[in-house]
Amino acid sequence: MLTCRTRDCKPCTDPDYEKGIMKFASNWLNDKEALLTGVAIDAGAHIGLWSLFLDSIYPVQREIIAIEPYTPNYQALCANASSSIRCFNNAVWNTERILGLKLDKHDARHYLVPAGIRERHTQCTSAITIDWLVGEKKIDLLKLDIEGAEYQALQGAEHTLKNNDCLVIVEFCDAHFKRFNTNKKMVKNLLADWGFDFA
Repeated sequence: MLTCRTRDCKPCTDPDYEKGIMKFASNWLNDKEALLTGVAIDAGAHIGLWSLFLDSIYPVQREIIAIEPYTPNYQALCANASSSIRCFNNAVWNTERILGLKLDKHDARHYLVPAGIRERHTQCTSAITIDWLVGEKKIDLLKLDIEGAEYQALQGAEHTLKNNDCLVIVEFCDAHFKRFNTNKKMVKNLLADWGFDFA
């Protein structure tokens, strides 16, 4: 069974922000232990909270793929990572291309913009697709917390998600989706078309 767990965004200062979804992911992985491939993807890894969590609870030999586009966060992610966490300094999108990364005063809230947009506090970043990154590997879990670009990232993960029995964790934030003219319904419909149920 394909499963998608969604969560509405909350302020980063909320101490319970991640706890419920982490417990859900831990239970899901433990229930599927005999079927696990050992590969999980943390897109929007920031400095590695989710990657380290997955590394600590994974019930089998594992490879955690952590993707973070903002270089200072990526450097902290690499410093925090264990040997089973592979770090990539990229954004995830529906195609491989160069995009802009609009920098926010809070380093967990940077977001993508089209590369041609010239705004203050924007830097270039190289975007990859989940399909390109994964190739023919099987995955157990995909976590997307990428400030509104979740729909585009899912489009770039179509082959991977259609060919895996995995858990997808997607953050839903209407304000973030508006940046890309997408919404929760579009994300849910895309995943439902690929056979995902929602927990």
